[in-house]
Order: sequence, then structure tokens, then C-alpha cells
Amino acid sequence: MRYYMFADNQEIWNGVHKKSIGCIMDFCEEKLQIILKMRTADVCESCMNKFIERDVPVLYTRQFFDILDGIRKSMTFRGRSALLRQPSKLEIRGKNKKMLFTDLGGLELLLNPKEKTLYLLFLKHEEGIYLSHLQDHEDELFRDYEKISNQSETEQQKQTIKFLINPLENDSNVVISRINKKIKSAVGESLYDFYCIQGVRGEKKGIKLDRELVEGLLR
Repeated sequence: MRYYMFADNQEIWNGVHKKSIGCIMDFCEEKLQIILKMRTADVCESCMNKFIERDVPVLYTRQFFDILDGIRKSMTFRGRSALLRQPSKLEIRGKNKKMLFTDLGGLELLLNPKEKTLYLLFLKHEEGIYLSHLQDHEDELFRDYEKISNQSETEQQKQTIKFLINPLENDSNVVISRINKKIKSAVGESLYDFYCIQGVRGEKKGIKLDRELVEGLLR
């Protein structure tokens, strides 16, 4: 948007707000002021006029404000969720099974195909699963992995799943650890407990999230 609003870097510097007013164009010399900017996620009247003066394309402007709305929604939801212990909805979308936290501005949980396949298995089985019993779910795992894998050879896909479910290997624990690390990085400490795969060693492992909050999950 700055590319369209200003002719060069000097114009940008002249146009940013040195004193924070809750506009996305605030300079935020005091870095704590960034929180104010993100929570407000708005554009002041003078900056709005620059959109008009520079004839910024409506398509870009609309997308820009959609992104700001997502940022604001995400920031307010995060603040309240810590107090209310309220998790975001999780949407499973499309052929590649994108995982989106819809109440966090559509934030995507970026898992690789094998991680995503295992996470989907635990989402589908609310009762939990013993890691030693993963072999019982080989066909289910393979069907999901085949759809979202970037491997082209069926035999490669089968070997990946066989390695994952092999009780003599530690691959499932390694994959779960990577999944949980990515979840914590995405949603933060306050929401982590709802989405992580957890359970006492030797007992069933599962995901706490109420499945009413999961959309697009085909069992």
C-alpha cells in the first residue's frame, strides 16, 4: 500500500506518523506502540485521503482492509482467549487439507504432509490413540497421506507411513514433537493446550479441542 501511496522512500518517511495515533502508518519508535497499532489496525483520515489522491486500485484497497480486519480480530481474540480460555475454530480446507485458525485471522498451521496426516488422524479419533496401535490405522493414514503428499510414487508413500507407524522406530514421537512445536509457535502458550497432541507415556494420546470447533473434517 505504501508503494501506491507514496512516490519514494522520502515521501514514506514524511508521511508516517512520528507520534502514534493508532493508524497503520504509525512509525512506532517505542516498540510497545506496535501493540496499539495492531489492536487498532486502522487507517486515519489523512492516510485514507492519500488512497483517494493517488487513485489506489480498489481491489488492493479492499484486500488491504480485509487484512487489517484479520489482524485486529486476531489480536482481540488472543487477548480475550487467555482470560476466557476460549480456543479458535479450526478449519480444514481444500484438497491439501489446509489448517486455518479462523478466529485468529485465518492463521495457517504450517505442517508438512506427514505431520498433517498424523495430526488429522488424531483429530478424527477424539477418543485418543495408543502410539503402539498406530499400525491399526495404516490404511487411514495412507489414504490421507496419498492425497496431500508431495511424493509421486505410491511405494514411497507407503514406506513413509510404514516407517511412521513402526513401533520399533521413534518416528511418531519425533513427528508429534515437531507438530506441537509448530502449534505453540502459531497460537502461543495460552491456546497451545487445546490443539497439541498430548498424553501420558504408554497411555492414549489425543487432542483436547472440542470437535464442534473443527470444520471440514471428514471422518
